[in-house]
Amino acid sequence: NYKDADLSQIARYALARIPGDAVDRVLIDVLGRTDGANKLGIINTLGNRRAVAGVAPLTALLRSDQKEVAAEAAKALGRIGTPATAKVLEQALATGGVDREIAADAYLECADLLLTAGDRQTAGTMYERILASDLPGYIQGAALQGYACAMSADEVLTEVVSALKRGDVQLQAVAARIARDIQGPEAGRRFAEAMPDLSVRAQAWLIRAMAGRREQA
Repeated sequence: NYKDADLSQIARYALARIPGDAVDRVLIDVLGRTDGANKLGIINTLGNRRAVAGVAPLTALLRSDQKEVAAEAAKALGRIGTPATAKVLEQALATGGVDREIAADAYLECADLLLTAGDRQTAGTMYERILASDLPGYIQGAALQGYACAMSADEVLTEVVSALKRGDVQLQAVAARIARDIQGPEAGRRFAEAMPDLSVRAQAWLIRAMAGRREQA
């Protein structure tokens, strides 16, 4: 049946609605014996089910010479969202093979799930890794948003000031939005001290953020 594309798709949709490890095992078994759109669909389904048993075969697919398969496997691992998948995606970011931005998006989704599950330390470390990278500003901005939810106010303040001093517009915009929500005199002092080191654009954003803070006080 897995060779019949239409039938396989119908079967996958039906299986996806059934909870339990037994279904995960069936999907994993079929994963190794199919290709094309059906393979991509099974990968997606394993991710949506957060099938921990699928971590090993999905990890192997990160090395696929088919870019779509490798990318879909990375996304699925991100949605499974465990410390184990975090390590796998961290390795994928370091070694390449998967499109770096796709791997980073998956890594951040994994971090968000770990944060939701209460693992602030692991999630915070993951956000820090993205912020310390040379990935595009929109990805670093997403990491900064997660970092602001995971870490202490003082740590967030330090990272926001650092982000404002960088040259990326998207990252600066996110940092300014977060700055508006950081209350207390210490934050005001740190922002004022940073002002001379900022670009004109970042200064304008930070001034608006500080005005917003005064309104909330």
